[in-house]
Amino acid sequence: MPTISFIIGLLLLSTGILTVLHPVLAGRFLLSVWNMLPGLNAYYRIERYYYRHHRLSGLLTVAGGLALLYVSAIMAMNLAQPGSQNIEAIIRDAGTILFLLCGLLISIFGLTVFIRPSALKPIESWANQPVTRERAYEFFVKIKKFIRQFIISFPRVAGLFAALTGLVLICLTGN
Repeated sequence: MPTISFIIGLLLLSTGILTVLHPVLAGRFLLSVWNMLPGLNAYYRIERYYYRHHRLSGLLTVAGGLALLYVSAIMAMNLAQPGSQNIEAIIRDAGTILFLLCGLLISIFGLTVFIRPSALKPIESWANQPVTRERAYEFFVKIKKFIRQFIISFPRVAGLFAALTGLVLICLTGN
């Protein structure tokens, strides 16, 4: 049974080849960004409960960070030999390093919440900026314009990139 990444790889590969062969088709793709963002105007505030019960939430956050460190330790037991050219081993090693760093950062954050949550006020004020539908729409429209302009300007490069991405996904699934 094919996995979802194998199916996505096939779709990307076929889309990329079609774009390389017929670059005019690349400019006809339309996506309404405005219709993708209906839930962003709702305002959610959870930090009040997180900081009110900072002893419990700090301990739970530290436990989550330690769980990631434990998973990275298990993954580290299977690290590739130095000089290995196997792509799966390289991706696994990168994941091990990512889990290790994230586990450390989450544990430090949890300890800070447990000991002195007021030290996080500057980060909280920066992170508490509301994300509205209008601001997100402007951001996504800029990204969409850049991608669309790139695809229109260089359709074969975009098609080649999509085809190569699909090929990598197909190869990594092993189907």
